[in-house]
Amino acid sequence: FLGPAEVDALLAAPDRSTWLGRRDHALLVLAVQTGLRVSELTALNIADLHLGDGPHVRCHGKGRKERATPLTRQTVDVLRAWMRERTGTATDPVLPTRQGHPLSVDAIQWLVDSGRRVEPHIVRGWWKDTGRLDDMLEANRLILETIERKVDGELDNSQVDGRVIVEAGARLTN
Repeated sequence: FLGPAEVDALLAAPDRSTWLGRRDHALLVLAVQTGLRVSELTALNIADLHLGDGPHVRCHGKGRKERATPLTRQTVDVLRAWMRERTGTATDPVLPTRQGHPLSVDAIQWLVDSGRRVEPHIVRGWWKDTGRLDDMLEANRLILETIERKVDGELDNSQVDGRVIVEAGARLTN
């Protein structure tokens, strides 16, 4: 797994002054936050992203099982910016090639191997699909370590502890 400094380095690697760099940054943010497999990332269509209330991404995983993965505010912000630039129809890929086709798994491996400021073994370690609950929980823990506590919503006879974000307009009751 990647530590917080390694995640930061990974996310800083793409050159965001270019279209490809912004696409690659969106891909990496989505991958790091959700833990989606490379094949799941490349199969995502615009209709699979839900960036409004209850933001999440839907995909088909192993055994063609559909699953929904919640998205953090930071990931939603990156994806909204990317989708404003990307445009397209519901059936278009979220992460296209320059020609508008879906990226392939091989294309993503090439991006990792093509001289980016990312060590390929780090990316493989992050995207490794062990199928073990403990590994997924550890990945989630590492992501949560990057979140700062923020309470802008209303706490009605409640309190929150730890790394949590309660956004404006949200109300927690006990």
